[in-house]
Amino acid sequence: MVQRPEAKGGPGLRQAAWAGRWRQAVLGVLLGLLVALPAAAQVDGLLSEGSRTVEGPVVALFPLQVLNQTPADSEDLRLLAEALPDALAARLVQSGQFRPLTGVRLQRHLGAAGIPAADGDATAEGMRAWLQEAAEGLLEQGQVQEAVLGRLMAVQGGLVAVVERYQLSRRPAPTAQLVGSAVAVADKAPAMLEKAADLLRQLYPPETEVVPRAVERLVVLPSALRLPIGQSHKLNVLAFDQDGTLLPNVTLVFQSGDEGRVAVSSDGVVTALAPGEATVQVQALGRPTTAGAASVTVQVLAPTLGFRGGATVAGTAGQAENPLVFGLRLTPSAAFQTTAQRVDLSRGLENPLTFLTGFFSSLLGGGRVTLDLDARPSQDLTVMLEAMQRSSSGYFGTGVGLVAPLRQGIESGLAVRLTLGTQMSWFRGHRFTIPVELNADLIFRRGEEAATEARLALVTGIDLFQ
Repeated sequence: MVQRPEAKGGPGLRQAAWAGRWRQAVLGVLLGLLVALPAAAQVDGLLSEGSRTVEGPVVALFPLQVLNQTPADSEDLRLLAEALPDALAARLVQSGQFRPLTGVRLQRHLGAAGIPAADGDATAEGMRAWLQEAAEGLLEQGQVQEAVLGRLMAVQGGLVAVVERYQLSRRPAPTAQLVGSAVAVADKAPAMLEKAADLLRQLYPPETEVVPRAVERLVVLPSALRLPIGQSHKLNVLAFDQDGTLLPNVTLVFQSGDEGRVAVSSDGVVTALAPGEATVQVQALGRPTTAGAASVTVQVLAPTLGFRGGATVAGTAGQAENPLVFGLRLTPSAAFQTTAQRVDLSRGLENPLTFLTGFFSSLLGGGRVTLDLDARPSQDLTVMLEAMQRSSSGYFGTGVGLVAPLRQGIESGLAVRLTLGTQMSWFRGHRFTIPVELNADLIFRRGEEAATEARLALVTGIDLFQ
């Protein structure tokens, strides 16, 4: 026998209707409680994480502000700016000492505090101002006890995240006070999320220093340097407070007083470029300081003794007999400043030696005097004074000298020299260098029938420093 369904309004349908209304009523009450409780919750309320109740400060973790984004990475940066606060919140929950607020829960607290939502079209300055006002509003109304703001930037293919932790300060007036900051650098977004633990260790160090101790004194070690051309040395800088306590993690900036002679990197590596003296200054940044700039004097050394050996590769007279050349180079430590000689062209034609020396000295604004002794066996001996300018990669010089014969039939004379040279790169930074040198000489022989002689010599050897 088949039973027919009960008619409309029968006992079965009426029982089902009452059951549906009861479930709707229970669900409505639960939803109302879920909506009302976060809005009415105060700092001293309890927020449950899972099945356990956490007693600790409520921390508002705002989405990071994205700066200098490009169309290519805007979406990735936006997602990372929203995900990084959640990663920080997860770490705080794991610690069992904090009650973090992110996402929807944070928005509910902002609504309960009467803080309007952020303008999606706001500029970077406007968004920064809104974040500050929102954090101060939550802190002043007691919705949270701490607020964490941050910025996310794309710099040279990498990512830089900067986060700041604020607390409420009531003196002299209620305001948000910065109590900690952290910086993390990563090449990709997933790597930045892994930096959440590092950021929190910086935000919540074991001994938080709210106001960094002022730098009272900077000490640079060594206080003076003597470096051969091309050699590098790292400076060690110590920062002390007024009690003489060594301060760790002080940001330093280095600056060379003469970048043509001495170069210095951002981490304090000094490199000698050209002979002479230069001062490198060091300053402390990022914290209060009463110390002025510390300095170190760097003296760049030129080679003091050199040996040469080579051959004459071109010349106008008698070079095929014995092209070998042997030489000695002596460089005193004192600097030499040349003075350009003004010579009229008409007088220069009458006295070419005076004209050429004046011309070459005008090319050289300053340098170091080098005494050259060059001997060509069975031919002559040249004694030359050169004004030499040097750099980390090479040198240039002009000079005048006397040519003395070593056999009969050769007249003495005066010589003008142009020198071009370079140091072998793999030997730079040591107490010696291996030079390769080209000497161009113009010799004015004495005697009525003596002709002007030109010759070109290619030599190499070794240069020694003090």
